[in-house]
Amino acid sequence: MHGCPHSSAGRSAGERLQTRNHGQNAPAEGEDGLYDKIRNKAEVLSGDYPPSEVLEAALYGNKSLDDLMGEWNQKWSDAQSSESVEITE
Repeated sequence: MHGCPHSSAGRSAGERLQTRNHGQNAPAEGEDGLYDKIRNKAEVLSGDYPPSEVLEAALYGNKSLDDLMGEWNQKWSDAQSSESVEITE
């Protein structure tokens, strides 16, 4: 499994999912459903919460985009760890 979801410069989450769904980046044997488990545990690529977090930060100035990305990347890493995912570069 690859690193954090926000590290693919210039590619949206939808583009990464589209690539994955076309079999160009199919999960390794035994990893079917792993992406969905991690995404659900991390809560960064599902529902309305992430976009509303960005809007709230923009409105109230309580967090920078770098702060948000740092938090989301930490949540993603924690979710990977909880699934015993080893990161390979």
